[in-house]
Amino acid sequence: NNAGVFLKQMRKKKLRLNIDKCEFLSDSVEWCGRTLSAGGTWNFSHKYFDQLLRIQKPTYLHELAQFSYLANWLMPSIPNLARLKDPLLKLIPSSVSLSDLKKRNEPIAWNTYLESVFEQLKSEINEASKRKLKVYDPDGNLCLFMDASSTHWGLMLTICENCDPGNKLDNTPFEEQKHHPINFLDQVFLI
Repeated sequence: NNAGVFLKQMRKKKLRLNIDKCEFLSDSVEWCGRTLSAGGTWNFSHKYFDQLLRIQKPTYLHELAQFSYLANWLMPSIPNLARLKDPLLKLIPSSVSLSDLKKRNEPIAWNTYLESVFEQLKSEINEASKRKLKVYDPDGNLCLFMDASSTHWGLMLTICENCDPGNKLDNTPFEEQKHHPINFLDQVFLI
């Protein structure tokens, strides 16, 4: 059984378990801010999403930078995060540290466009709070989707439930394939 194999490996590596921090026969566990389920899915703990969603529109650049850093932590569950944040990040001087931004206490010059970007980002964070990501399975039918524009690149790793992308004989039409996301990643090209 899996528990026996795990305990054998622990003994072999001379590692010990703290019984007070162990959970047995649980349907889900929290680990490093993530909730892992017995069904093979994970998502970030809701307390992180709740904290971000409660944040009001920042008044100062250092508050916007802090919001951005928190959102970065959730990147694996938010497709196109860098593209969404880009207009807001352009407000923050890249060569200035967060502590220097705090000292400057520089207000944000909000306009209708930037306010809509901020609200769209919060909406995506809300959607991500509902998204269950599959746990990586090296034996699964993995697919990597990539795309790029002149300013951004992005990728999505999925596991396909009903197709085998590595098998040239598998002709399952794309619209019939059942992909479950494992991770999202994107970035802005530095010019």
